[in-house]
Amino acid sequence: YSSVGAGEPREGEHPSITTEFAGNLPLGYGYHSYGVTVGAQLIHENGPEFGRPTYGGMRRIRVERFQGVDKHETYYWSYRAEAQQFFTVFHPYRILAVRGYGTWIDPAAIDDIPFQRLFINDTPDVLRGFRGFRYRDRGMLSFNAEYRFPVWTNETPDGAGLDVYPLADYGQVFDSAQRIGFKTMQFNYGIGIRIQGAHGFIGRLEWARSDEENTFRLRGDQIFQFLRQGFMHGRDPIPAR
Repeated sequence: YSSVGAGEPREGEHPSITTEFAGNLPLGYGYHSYGVTVGAQLIHENGPEFGRPTYGGMRRIRVERFQGVDKHETYYWSYRAEAQQFFTVFHPYRILAVRGYGTWIDPAAIDDIPFQRLFINDTPDVLRGFRGFRYRDRGMLSFNAEYRFPVWTNETPDGAGLDVYPLADYGQVFDSAQRIGFKTMQFNYGIGIRIQGAHGFIGRLEWARSDEENTFRLRGDQIFQFLRQGFMHGRDPIPAR
């Protein structure tokens, strides 16, 4: 069960959605969407749980059904496919991490999706050269890549250390498959620092650049290597929509 709201942006953001789409605001804007989501997913993982992953990865397929319980009582199906993999390149601890995913919402009617339930570019589904919530639509397709260089390590893959990595993201949101194309995909690049403690991942600092802006992120979560042994052995950083 979830409740998600949508309203005016922070002061200084221009133009606001009420200015840009005055008289034609999307369904759900300005109030909370209440609903229940039921889903199932199939996951296969063959990488290490902790430390620096040097092999393996994760594959995921998910299907969900959302049923609104507010005044609109909207309902829809959503789908997700994702894969991530780690490769050793030129050195035992120089790791190429790649990730790709696609999401899609199939509504009962085209205009039957509350605005706040659409997919967005936010952790872990980030385009790191754009601020979070910059894009929003029925579907999202994206690829993330990092090439990690150990700057300091105690010479064990599961021990403490610090990695530097160039990064790149390539993706877009879309309202139909016909909208996907090279001209509509967005690209960004940057560099990051990843800190690993004796008992696991600590945090990351990233700078990324796109054709719109430069962004900086200091986060304590990851977009790769999801933690398997979390709460009830089912921690999942990807929110249901």
